[in-house]
Amino acid sequence: MSKFLLGLAIGVASGILFAPAQGEQTRERLAAKLQDWKELPRKKAAQFADANKEKASEAAAEIAKKATESAIDAAKEDLLGEEKTA
Repeated sequence: MSKFLLGLAIGVASGILFAPAQGEQTRERLAAKLQDWKELPRKKAAQFADANKEKASEAAAEIAKKATESAIDAAKEDLLGEEKTA
C-alpha cells in the first residue's frame, strides 16, 4: 500500500512539474497538492474518531438500558417477592 501511495505521489508531482505551465503556477499548484496530502491523515483521523464516538455512545446507551432493566427487575423481586422467570 505504501509503495502504491509513493508511486501515486511521484506520478502526481511529475505530472504537475512537466505540465505546460509557468514555473510560479506550477509551484503554486504543487504546494496546494502537498497541503492537501498533508491534511489528509488529519481528516481521516477525525472521521474515524467521529464514527467511533457514535458507536461508543450507542453501546453506552444500550448498557444503561440493560442495567436499568436489571435494577427494576431486582427491585420488583425484592419488594414484591416475585421471582424472575427467564
